Amino acid sequence: MAAGFKLAESLNDWEEAQQSYAAGKEYVECGRTTSGLLHLEDAAALDPWCEVQLALLYQYQLHDTESCRNHLRHAAEQGYRPAEEILRRIEAGQSAYILGNLSSLVYHAGRVFADEVEDEVGPLIPAPYDGIDSKIRREQWAKDHGVNPTMG
Repeated sequence: MAAGFKLAESLNDWEEAQQSYAAGKEYVECGRTTSGLLHLEDAAALDPWCEVQLALLYQYQLHDTESCRNHLRHAAEQGYRPAEEILRRIEAGQSAYILGNLSSLVYHAGRVFADEVEDEVGPLIPAPYDGIDSKIRREQWAKDHGVNPTMG
């Protein structure tokens, strides 16, 4: 994945963030902004991409530039580089709308790619084997999945 496109810490966090984000977005679109913001804040706490989306909502729909900047700064402090660039543009009085959409495209493309790789070869780092020597981890993974490792 491209440098700076940080994802949620775990798959569970990512799934929870996406559920909260979807619910929040739905509430906002239905005119229930207060309820929507609660869900979006929950999502932002789990995933920096969601925090950038919340920041852009503050900027372009709620016209609250200060809240927008605060969320972008927080996402940038977590190492999410698109937040840095979006913040720079907003502080320069430029539109960050297209850049925000572009970062969303790359974010979701990265998730699709990660899912496709896992579908093809299995988990990139099988969680039960963290901290185990890589050779032992490969052997255990092969055993767990009924694969007979062969030397070529």
